[in-house]
Amino acid sequence: MPIIAALVSSGFIQPALAVDRIWFGGAGDWGVDTNWSPTGVPGISDKAIINSGNSTLSFNTGITGLDLSSGAVSGTGNLTLSGLSNWTGGSITGGRTVNAGDTTWSGNTGANNNDLFLSDGTFNNTGTFTDTNAFNDRMVSVGTFNNSGTYNKQTDILTTIGGVLPSITPARSTSRREYSMWQTL
Repeated sequence: MPIIAALVSSGFIQPALAVDRIWFGGAGDWGVDTNWSPTGVPGISDKAIINSGNSTLSFNTGITGLDLSSGAVSGTGNLTLSGLSNWTGGSITGGRTVNAGDTTWSGNTGANNNDLFLSDGTFNNTGTFTDTNAFNDRMVSVGTFNNSGTYNKQTDILTTIGGVLPSITPARSTSRREYSMWQTL
């Protein structure tokens, strides 16, 4: 153990640092280093940022967070998010399971223009899912939203659960507003 400590203190061994990795914007495989900037597939301490394009995840992985503003995460690999994620657009498709810690859903600029698409997948919220959208919003498509954490609705707008979502389980809330502003189709 003293040898490792000496190597670390000398700077020879560097600790892994968290990196924000940005998707290149086209269609491609999540697991290809050159599809991300800086080069490298997001690791357990990294945040993935997708502003456009389609990243196909074909293997199970865990990262700190996902910022999704447009584009899609597709494929069948499961994704575990251990830290804060921000969803302002885009979709998660392909029958995957997303296990999320804390998530903020925000950024719509008009009614129902920032839908949360759960196409054939499952979204498991274990932290705080904060909905700060300013206009009516929807969770749509065929999928499941499981909430074993807190659904924190910050505005007095309507959240519609639509399409064929077989499972919506709001477990806990931080205010009465959250339950009164849900509508299921």
